[in-house]
Amino acid sequence: MPLSEGHTYVIAYPSAGVVKIGQAVYYAERVEQVRNMSPIESEVICALTGLHHERDLHKRFAHLRRRGEFFTDSLELREHLASHPERLSHEQALATCRYLARRRKKA
Repeated sequence: MPLSEGHTYVIAYPSAGVVKIGQAVYYAERVEQVRNMSPIESEVICALTGLHHERDLHKRFAHLRRRGEFFTDSLELREHLASHPERLSHEQALATCRYLARRRKKA
């Protein structure tokens, strides 16, 4: 599967001061799963078109890494995401993402 198929997502956990940077071919299902597994409130900051952005963001913000895919939420990170040319809102990503076959049948 090409790295352009799918989305990189950034989910913030404001009360913990962290963000999770992950990627998914099936964006809607993965974001729902991640948010439902968390015991604290979260908000999707944005999504980026393509899976390769996850690796790039992990490298660029390695100095903010807390653990695994979790990074300290910072102005530096937020500004970078706000100006990213492939930035999508959560709603835009939902409108452009692929869905699992079982999910499509329910709609």
